[in-house]
Amino acid sequence: MDEGDCTVEELLAAYAGGQRLFADLELPENADMSGCCLESASFHHCGFLGVSLKGANLRGAAFRCCYLKCVDFDDADLTDALIEEKCSVENITARRSKIGGLRVRNCCCYGSDSFGLESFIKLAVNAPEEKA
Repeated sequence: MDEGDCTVEELLAAYAGGQRLFADLELPENADMSGCCLESASFHHCGFLGVSLKGANLRGAAFRCCYLKCVDFDDADLTDALIEEKCSVENITARRSKIGGLRVRNCCCYGSDSFGLESFIKLAVNAPEEKA
């Protein structure tokens, strides 16, 4: 898969074809990837703006130097996943997500370089439910 913009369909087709490393990709803003399987996928320098990964299987996935803004990880399986190396993390939610073994380290959040697992749990996992 080439660098640059890619569609959800292209990414999922590449994954289904056996690709696990995705680098320098930009998903469409507000892309819906709800319920998809990206187990053990590795994302480097990828942009996820408003992407819904609600209920996705992200078991063992890695996000490095990624832009994760307004990403919905609600109900996702983040077991043994990794979010690190200066990922920019803003306004994400991960309510009811599985986070056993999740590692979050060396991330940035609103200008702070000390965003880690404790902050992730406080801001994303324990985020208040939206009012209808």
